[in-house]
Amino acid sequence: MDTPRQEHEPTLSRPHRPARSIGPRPLVSKSQVRAQFRAWQVIAGFDRLYPFHALRHTAVTNVYRASRDLFLAQRFARHASPLTTVVYTHVSDEDLTRRVRGLACRACPPCAPCR
Repeated sequence: MDTPRQEHEPTLSRPHRPARSIGPRPLVSKSQVRAQFRAWQVIAGFDRLYPFHALRHTAVTNVYRASRDLFLAQRFARHASPLTTVVYTHVSDEDLTRRVRGLACRACPPCAPCR
């Protein structure tokens, strides 16, 4: 599949090297994966194009949301510091509202919105 060319497409700073292979099929290069990711976003009609690194942020955020354990997410991301992991964990507005309401409802008798 040919990838659509865009005016702002970055140029490679070093010459393209062919992908190595293990067994009968060649490995896919990073640039090929990035190009396919960009092409998929164009085909899907995204409002804006996201960098490939955004997938890493999404994966770390999903690990944190599922476990609520910052240190587990830190190990998953292989970060040296939990402060780096905090940058990767994007908390949604719904999560924030739900958690704050939960804190407020511990201090008062059960109210209608909390039931």
